[in-house]
Amino acid sequence: MNVGQSHQDHEHIQRQYPVCIVGAGPTGLAAAHALEAKNYSVVVFDKQPEVGGKSQAYNDGDQGSLFHAMGALLISNASYIDTLPIVEAAGVPFLPALSVTSGWIYPPVLANTSVINVTRTPNPSPAQINLIESEFSRYTDLRSKIFEPYGAMRYTNGIPGDLTIPIGQWLSQNGFQVLPIVINAGLSLAGYGDIEHTPTIYALQYLSPDILAFFANLGPVNFVDFHAVMSHYASSIRGRIHTNTAVTKIDRSGPVPVLTYVSRNTESTRLQTQTQKCSHLILAFPPLLEALRSSTLV
Repeated sequence: MNVGQSHQDHEHIQRQYPVCIVGAGPTGLAAAHALEAKNYSVVVFDKQPEVGGKSQAYNDGDQGSLFHAMGALLISNASYIDTLPIVEAAGVPFLPALSVTSGWIYPPVLANTSVINVTRTPNPSPAQINLIESEFSRYTDLRSKIFEPYGAMRYTNGIPGDLTIPIGQWLSQNGFQVLPIVINAGLSLAGYGDIEHTPTIYALQYLSPDILAFFANLGPVNFVDFHAVMSHYASSIRGRIHTNTAVTKIDRSGPVPVLTYVSRNTESTRLQTQTQKCSHLILAFPPLLEALRSSTLV
């Protein structure tokens, strides 16, 4: 909506056009739920074949009963306060998770489960366990003092230079000896890269004390099939969700935003180009250059 529009124009546009949400991951679906609760109409677009964003999974076993997460996996009562009710409503099981220091690089979903292509690693020695516990306590205090003042959503307080360096360098500068091994395994398991490339601000954002405690085998978390959770979450959205759909252009020059999108017809390989006028626009996708260019943000 343009700033110069009157209140009456705004109300008319709101009634006439839906709120357009680009991205059907957890953020986009949560926005759709919140808006519909306030009686806004919504329409959601995602280029992937299914909803869930990074929360995808591969299923096999008896009738697809065994899931292999290809994105989000861990859930902790401490960090996922708003997510827990959504998971519980989906009725998916909470599976006790095995830490990366339990002797596995990629741990099986359940103890005593037969696994293939899983790398066994040495368990930490008693001396290493003592050092892990000591460094974990120091990490928790340091994270609280250094990260939390800058951890606001969208980093509105800015990011100091020492939090832009790789997390491996930050850990070394602060005298951590064994935590880099644990954190590197944890970041790799979660798909966040490694300690030589992941910026400190991102690593500290993800590695809250409860999540790091799990990686260090000092506290429990659970594995959850987040793709099943997001599919259930999406099923209660009243507005249409366009999957297999790429937004190719966003035009903000007129009185309302206009999306141009291309959908792959489910009955053929023919591509269909269409447009959608929006009362408001929510971009709920990672800030990757490819996506930003199609949204005319770069």
